[in-house]
Amino acid sequence: MVARPPSRRTQSVLTVVFLLGIVAAGLLVSAPRASATTYVSGYIITDTTWGSSDSVYVVTNHVTVTARATLTILPKTTVRFDPGMGLFIEGGLIANGQIGAEIIFTINQTILAMPWMGIQFNQSSSGSVTWSIFDRVDRAVSAIDSSPTVSYNTVRSAGIGVALVRSSATVFNNTVLRASAYGVYLNQSDAWVSHNTINNSFAGIFAEWFGSPNLDANTIRNGSGLFTVGIWVQKSASASLWFNQISGIRATLGLSGFGAGASGGAGGTAIGILVDSAPFATINGNSIDTILGGRGGNGADNPGGVGGTGGPGGIAAAIVLANTPDVDVESNTVLTVQGGRGGNGGGSAVTSIGGRGGAAGPAIAYYLIDASVSTLARWNTADGLLGGVGGNGATAGSADGSGGIGGDAAGFSLLSTFNANLQGNTVQNVRGGAGGNSSATGLGRGPGEGGGDAVGISAYSIAGSQTLFQANDLSGLRGGIGGRGQATGGSGGNATGIFGFGDLGGAFNRTSTAWNQVQSVIAGSGGIGQRRGGNGGTAGGISMVLVSWDSWDNYLSSLVAGAGGDALDGTDGGRGGDATGLAAGLVPWGWSDADTVSAVTKGPPGTGPPLQTSYGTGVFMGGNKTVTTRLTVENGTLQGTGDRDIWVLYYADGTTINTPFSAGKVQIDPAGNLTVKNYLGVEIYQPDGFTPLSGATILVEDDGTPVWNLVSPTGFEPWLLVTDRVYIRSNTPRDNRTDVTVTYPSASFGNDPRTVDMAASHTETFVMVDNTAPTSAATALPAYENTWNFTVSYTATDGGGVGLGNITLYFKRNGGGWIPFATQPAGPFGFFSFTGTGDGVYEFATVADDLNGNREPGPGNSNDTWTIVDTVRPGSRVNPLPTYRTSLSFAVSWAPDSGVTDVAQYDVQYNRGSGWVTWLAGTTQTSGTFSAPMDGIYQFRSKAT
Repeated sequence: MVARPPSRRTQSVLTVVFLLGIVAAGLLVSAPRASATTYVSGYIITDTTWGSSDSVYVVTNHVTVTARATLTILPKTTVRFDPGMGLFIEGGLIANGQIGAEIIFTINQTILAMPWMGIQFNQSSSGSVTWSIFDRVDRAVSAIDSSPTVSYNTVRSAGIGVALVRSSATVFNNTVLRASAYGVYLNQSDAWVSHNTINNSFAGIFAEWFGSPNLDANTIRNGSGLFTVGIWVQKSASASLWFNQISGIRATLGLSGFGAGASGGAGGTAIGILVDSAPFATINGNSIDTILGGRGGNGADNPGGVGGTGGPGGIAAAIVLANTPDVDVESNTVLTVQGGRGGNGGGSAVTSIGGRGGAAGPAIAYYLIDASVSTLARWNTADGLLGGVGGNGATAGSADGSGGIGGDAAGFSLLSTFNANLQGNTVQNVRGGAGGNSSATGLGRGPGEGGGDAVGISAYSIAGSQTLFQANDLSGLRGGIGGRGQATGGSGGNATGIFGFGDLGGAFNRTSTAWNQVQSVIAGSGGIGQRRGGNGGTAGGISMVLVSWDSWDNYLSSLVAGAGGDALDGTDGGRGGDATGLAAGLVPWGWSDADTVSAVTKGPPGTGPPLQTSYGTGVFMGGNKTVTTRLTVENGTLQGTGDRDIWVLYYADGTTINTPFSAGKVQIDPAGNLTVKNYLGVEIYQPDGFTPLSGATILVEDDGTPVWNLVSPTGFEPWLLVTDRVYIRSNTPRDNRTDVTVTYPSASFGNDPRTVDMAASHTETFVMVDNTAPTSAATALPAYENTWNFTVSYTATDGGGVGLGNITLYFKRNGGGWIPFATQPAGPFGFFSFTGTGDGVYEFATVADDLNGNREPGPGNSNDTWTIVDTVRPGSRVNPLPTYRTSLSFAVSWAPDSGVTDVAQYDVQYNRGSGWVTWLAGTTQTSGTFSAPMDGIYQFRSKAT
């Protein structure tokens, strides 16, 4: 081997600097040589195996495996590198250890702290490194324009665990125990990085400059730094992240102010997943736990001057996607995200004015910025988000410093996202940080600062044709309490379920909220002050500004505004906060359908007059001279709203439809209007009261002006929208008169036309007046009856009338006049038990009336039915036969007795000496051919009926 530098290598700046220093000082010292040790350097130009004869190899200068050679390193081999030295692969490398027989790559023992360079695969190379251990290395394995397999390795300490440039390598199931920079670094690479465990790094995985790597099922823990990230993708690299687990990402503390009056340094930023300027991002099924922003540094003392301001607390965010056009975030879980606390102000007894406390850092679960094509976020969860606590102001000789503002906390925070679709997400236990006090005890002479806000979903600069927030479950949102101070207490933090703010250019992009549940939204209380208490925070369910808004089937419950802070001197207690269910500001078109607002409670004022009034409101709307807010609330439910069901502020035009509210809980300010509409149902029946009448005309007039004029095809019209009253710049309404008229040809209706009260949606029933007589008829009888007692049946109907009354049976005998037989209550069918007065021809007819007194005409000249009553039994005989017959078949005839004319049929029998046997039954014939079964004497007889 020849000791000369390789043709391609990448050295770290740290390596170069240390080497120059060593050469200049002449201090390069090698570790003591051990037995069975081989010293190597230079080029390997033929296939070579390490570990077959010796177990330890020491690399004293760079080793390069040339393009036509392969280096094989056997299991249980140890390779030591002098500081700054590396192994470069342009041919092949097979370094595959085994469980319990790993290959060890480490630094050769020297007095230098400088690492060795690592293993680098170059363009023409191939191979694998598996089941190996790396220690004290700059980059354990790197690949440039090559794609080796790197699996099942352990990196104990390194600058970078695995570095890939223009590579499609497989990086699988490696463990990086400590990496000062990155566990895995990718540049222009399409590598598969999966199931790796990375600890103690600035960024666990970092991908940049194009490429489409797949990053899945990696575990990243215990990241730290002033800006520390679990997985970071940027600069046009595509982000495909699936099922990664990230936990314990903790940013470092800001430095304390250095020099008199210097401000403290900012606390570090901690992020679980950061994607910036990628062409698209797919973030699915990842789990992120414990992301902690760094505490701000304390301000410095300044004798005789103003103390330094405490440094701001660091940002903590689980998932941040910025400048990425197409975003898909699904089924991720976020737990415990906490913004950094603000640093305390600097001061002492010799400082003239105490320094202000630093502002606290926010805590955000999902932060989506500038997605210009589409944003989909669904089925994600976030639990345990806490804004940092504001830093305390410092006490000083003349004046004490004010506290720092508490950090905000948000489940989803969107900025300039296009056609965002957030659905099925769960956000709970979100708390804004407490505002800082003036002094650690809260007794400082300066003011306390405000608490941080808590919001489930917020969206600013809404863009696109349809932004949708649907089926999200938001609960346990609590604003931070205000800080304490003698000058004034800080205001309580606000708490809001969903907040949307449109584009300032006046696009009024459509935004929809549907099927969301927003519960337990509690604003922070104002801080206690000596001279003035802080105001309580506001609580809101869903609020929209500068958008076109439609909303339906949301449930908003338990919205509680913050209490005002007490004033310890007895005057100027803080104002309690306002609470609102639905709020529309500068919304030119809005529609709410079937939303429920329940239990909206204002915050009580703090102790100390004058007591300032606050409000709990179900629905709020307001505009300005440029934009009139127009909001319709349909089928709404408002309950437990405290003070006001509906509040129409200036330049707002509201409408309610089928939304009951209390007349005493409505507030209409000047330049505000409210129109109250309800649904009138009209049902039209025939006189019986249950048969619908089709084809009737319905006319509905509001104050004499027709608003509905239609022919009803069914008799049911349940959704006729009419105006009941109008509030015009006043809490006193002007009532509308609503008149309803129903018409139908040749018919009239009860109480028609009529004036109806439309204070609530309801149904008016119109029943046709019954002026039509019923009809009836006796049913057909047999031509003959052989008894004077028989049944006469009938049918009857009143059509759609009020119902049948009575029915009378009339009869006449042998052409005489009509005689009423009996009257009885009528049914749709029935019968009379009739008794005749003798034989003869009987005719029958019925006459019915109804309950309204209408009577059927008759009986007239014609009958409904007739019968002949004949009670005389008819006689008949068999005509005589010859004494003898020579044939078994012969003719037999029969006839009625003389004078009998009403025979209907005959039964003809014969007797051969053993009893009468029916030959013909029910025959209408008067003769037949009898066939005797055998010779003998035969008798015949007939029976007529």
